[in-house]
Amino acid sequence: MTSHREVEVLMTMDEKFKQELLSRWMKDWQLRSKDAAMVLAVSQSKLSEYLSGKRKVPRYIISHIDTFSMLSKKQGQTLIRRRTG
Repeated sequence: MTSHREVEVLMTMDEKFKQELLSRWMKDWQLRSKDAAMVLAVSQSKLSEYLSGKRKVPRYIISHIDTFSMLSKKQGQTLIRRRTG
């Protein structure tokens, strides 16, 4: 999983790193685009734009990922289930 420290460093880095963080977060939690968008409360098309670099990854998305890095696996899975229904 992505550590809290990695997230802190990446928050100050450029867009390519933010895209990588988002992609790695999805992989770490085994999330498909549809589910990742639901967890982050964004549209699937917006998530796709973040991942492709067409749109900048907002700070609040990085903050959500930072929060996930502090959760246990069980807590994260519970939150994912709650948000994806």
